[in-house]
Amino acid sequence: MSVTSWSRSPARTVVWGVGRGSKTVESVTLLGAGSPRRLTVSQQGAFAMVLPAAVDPAKLRLRVRLATGVTQTERPGIGLVADLV
Repeated sequence: MSVTSWSRSPARTVVWGVGRGSKTVESVTLLGAGSPRRLTVSQQGAFAMVLPAAVDPAKLRLRVRLATGVTQTERPGIGLVADLV
């Protein structure tokens, strides 16, 4: 069966983000969805991960290592500057 609409697709949890500059983010590790998962960071500093609906978004954390060597671990959306787009 081919799924052609969102209403007929299984639910998912999506985590994504982007650094302010292409050289800002060195690495991103997702915590709270089983074993820690190191996410691929694009040359532009973007990352994303699609997870099953069974993953509790409240348990997710991102460990972000910046190019400066500073490491921050927070919930997605915490500790970030909102884009006013």
